[in-house]
Amino acid sequence: MGENILTFKNLKMKTFDEEQLKRIFSSHTKWLNKEGGERADLSNSDLSGLSLRGSNLSGSNLSGSNLRDSDLRDSDLSYSCLRNSNLSGSNISGSDLSGSDIDYAIFCCVVDLVLQKQIRGNVSNSSLMHSHSSPIAIWMRKKSNYWNSLAST
Repeated sequence: MGENILTFKNLKMKTFDEEQLKRIFSSHTKWLNKEGGERADLSNSDLSGLSLRGSNLSGSNLSGSNLRDSDLRDSDLSYSCLRNSNLSGSNISGSDLSGSDIDYAIFCCVVDLVLQKQIRGNVSNSSLMHSHSSPIAIWMRKKSNYWNSLAST
């Protein structure tokens, strides 16, 4: 597919140009609609700073990806694998994270959005066991029902 590999502190991150991402998203949409295609595998990818607003990445593999400072507003990330991903500084307001595996994910700087009720995503059944977000992980574990109530307001 002509992907580039970056090495940073012994981690290899895949990068994609705009056309490659369009093909991956198109194939993923076909997979979701059971029209062929294939599940998006963006694991160990550098997607930092990208605008993925409104994307349907339900069921995708984003494990180990760098999504730092990306725009994921109103995206469907339900049942996706975000394990070990870095989402610090990302805007996930309005996103659906229900059923997602977000163990060991980094969610720093999201707490302000939660407190301002700007995140209206559904995180029911998401795995938050080892998320590295300190106050937000603890708050989310205790208040997961509150998150779901935000979606209806």
